[in-house]
Amino acid sequence: MCGLDIARLKSTVNESVYFIIALIGIICTVIICVFLALKCLNNENTRDVILNWAILLGIVLILALPQLFNWTFQQAQGEQFTRGYFNWANLNDLYIFFYIKNIGIVLILAIMALFFSKKMDYFIALPIFAIWFVAELIVFQPNVYDNNKLLYISYLFMCIAGASYLIDVTKILKQYVCKMASTALLCIAFFLGSISAILTMGREYVSNYQLYSRDSIAMCKYIEENTEPTDVILTDTRYNNEVAALTGRNIVCGSGTFLYFHGLQYSAQEDAVREMFENPENIELFNQYNVKYIYISNSERNNFNITSDDIFLENAELVHQEGEVCLYRCKNISGN
Repeated sequence: MCGLDIARLKSTVNESVYFIIALIGIICTVIICVFLALKCLNNENTRDVILNWAILLGIVLILALPQLFNWTFQQAQGEQFTRGYFNWANLNDLYIFFYIKNIGIVLILAIMALFFSKKMDYFIALPIFAIWFVAELIVFQPNVYDNNKLLYISYLFMCIAGASYLIDVTKILKQYVCKMASTALLCIAFFLGSISAILTMGREYVSNYQLYSRDSIAMCKYIEENTEPTDVILTDTRYNNEVAALTGRNIVCGSGTFLYFHGLQYSAQEDAVREMFENPENIELFNQYNVKYIYISNSERNNFNITSDDIFLENAELVHQEGEVCLYRCKNISGN
């Protein structure tokens, strides 16, 4: 990886090169796994284990393959999906320094575990770098940063392998050096492994941003207690929509960015939301989407051309208000 990083800095490397390297690595890994599995089948002690895992794999494939062929593979056919992209998270740092800086002692311990740990821990550490190898060379979705989801899996196993190796080292220090040395090593490792989390929690504690206001939370509690689970509520299309997140009620349209890259277009629904907020006399549109309630907060007022909340009173009635947040019930809509 460090060599690839140097090559990338010195000259332009085509994305397909990274994809081919990853593909070769995947094929080699599969061949090795199949060889080891066949070899283990000849051993009575490991045969049952291999067969049990094979049964589990068969069940997973039965459940997963229909979904993959019906949805995933079709959605991932665009140019912006599965493509070669090396070192996508790093901008200016040297490769190994970037990850040591971001992962710290956990990465160092995991690398040490890969080379120096006992046999069973080695097989825990090895998949870390197999997943890492693929995720560092191939991006599996349009938004590059979403590849982090694969690295999180590697990080989980990295913590396990690193902690196991650290225990082995402390045992050796305790046996051949002194107990104080092993205790000191554990304290240093604990500090280095947790200081970033402690600083993050400290930053969150002194931060002054707000996800949902007190009024929004109170209104959502009212909605949950006084509306039906099947009711449709007209709200803004923001991604952190409190009605959808806190009440579970249906909304006309949420953020279109969630599934836009998977081929689902929401432009018609987004246009309908704007039309209903700005022209609430369009009863046919309210009927089309079966809207029963209208949720008005400062977000709706800022994002749409709402001159006054009074424009909703012709076809709706105010049923509840929490500060600047208002809930209207549609009156002239069929079914209401």
